[in-house]
Amino acid sequence: MCINKELGIIIVAGGTSARFKGKNKLLEYLLEYPVFIYSLLSFRNTCPDNQIVLVCHSDLIEEFKRLANKFIPNNRFVYTTGGTERYNSVIKGLNTLPKNIKYVAIHDAARPLANKKLLYECLDSCMCRGNGVAAKKINDTVKRTANDEKVIESVDRTNLWAVETPQVFKIDELKSAYKELLQSNAFVTDDAGAMENAGFPVYLVESPNINIKITHQSDIEYVKTLIQSQ
Repeated sequence: MCINKELGIIIVAGGTSARFKGKNKLLEYLLEYPVFIYSLLSFRNTCPDNQIVLVCHSDLIEEFKRLANKFIPNNRFVYTTGGTERYNSVIKGLNTLPKNIKYVAIHDAARPLANKKLLYECLDSCMCRGNGVAAKKINDTVKRTANDEKVIESVDRTNLWAVETPQVFKIDELKSAYKELLQSNAFVTDDAGAMENAGFPVYLVESPNINIKITHQSDIEYVKTLIQSQ
């Protein structure tokens, strides 16, 4: 598939890594590269460089630029600072993209194993059905608990999915969804949630490969092992 000039990509890298216990997890090295570089390398050439926006913490934006220029020379990536919450960061990214964008992919930089094939499948779903959200069917037994961790019930997992990124939407619809979110003061944890809150149907795209989100220090060693095995 050739470069899509109507696609924009927002890579969200503005978190504080509070649960990681150390420096910013996106700057940790996974063998050859820092965590965030993998997403840039995976998704580069799906759209023009200047339609890829990296949303960074304000204190680290120059370090992200330096490392991106070191490992991906002559790039034309665009940078902006993150907001208080994740959705604020996404909104800032949306406002940074050029006017010609029709479709937008949102991806968490903490998921370094997502590949170009998955992005294209989400984009195809967006073109055909209105959006495409990477997700996995839940295979584990699921329990609902009270605050004291006592099990209240077992949850039927038949139609349960764990949602991932990338998530691809028509940019006008996502902007509209976030405008409504801000007006309603609702809380969501991902972009698909903003779309649901605004009444848009959301369509999942099965993600067949491991697409772990790095959260804890132990995840770094696990992902290193996965990269080595590939």
